Amino acid sequence: MDASDLAREIVTYNMLPDRTSPLALVVGYHLIAGSTFVVTAPIENGRQILRVIYPARNWAKIDYDCHNLEGVAICIDAQMIARETTWIELIKQTGRPRVMDDELSSWQVNDESRAIRIQEIKQILTSLLVIDHKYD
Repeated sequence: MDASDLAREIVTYNMLPDRTSPLALVVGYHLIAGSTFVVTAPIENGRQILRVIYPARNWAKIDYDCHNLEGVAICIDAQMIARETTWIELIKQTGRPRVMDDELSSWQVNDESRAIRIQEIKQILTSLLVIDHKYD
């Protein structure tokens, strides 16, 4: 085994196992079927990403590096302005129709200062960056 084989083995060992995102951030206080703007944080190819899902764009998905909180926060802020809401919900993704028990938390962000609102949204985004989860 040469150095490059050893390096490849170490990188492979340290990769996170791929998984769907157990949690999602939803813009607005209630989900509206077919029109909900969602941000998730799946692990793909050993890397955690932030996935922005736009329902109004045929469910277009844009993936961001998990460290690009500012870019995703700006997307969320734009959706909040367009939807005239100041609420963000954290929900469990269950794969079944949504029930109230799926909501884990909700936040109302600052509606007077865009700079403060972006900072608050960046902090909220960190709630998605979980490596493991245990709930039924």
